[in-house]
Amino acid sequence: MTVQAEAHRLMNITNKSREFYECKIYIGSIDEKNKKSIKLSKISKFIKNFQDCYEVMIPLRITETSYLSGSQYEEKGYELGVINYPRIKNIKNEQAEIKDFMILLAEALIVEFNQKRLSVVDDNYVTMYEAKI
Repeated sequence: MTVQAEAHRLMNITNKSREFYECKIYIGSIDEKNKKSIKLSKISKFIKNFQDCYEVMIPLRITETSYLSGSQYEEKGYELGVINYPRIKNIKNEQAEIKDFMILLAEALIVEFNQKRLSVVDDNYVTMYEAKI
């Protein structure tokens, strides 16, 4: 028995794995209507409330990021990411459920935070949502 196997046996460690899937939303940090910065705490609170209203709990990661286009443009923003976390249970088609969740969240975010555009990205597609402000 390997050292790792023996450690797992002694500590009663198990593991779960599945095929990897990830879906992300990229959103800016400026409310385009009032030209104010969107604080991490405000977007986090909105997302938590959105999650609480959704029929399946889907854990989400939020990371501050920067978007660069040469030396003339830099924008702060957020990357919201969801993976098919092995603890997510009772989802028949987890990739479709995650994607549906992220699309609904993106549509809610673009309205709530007055975004001109944001993107939903997964393994196969980049979908840009645009709104007139």
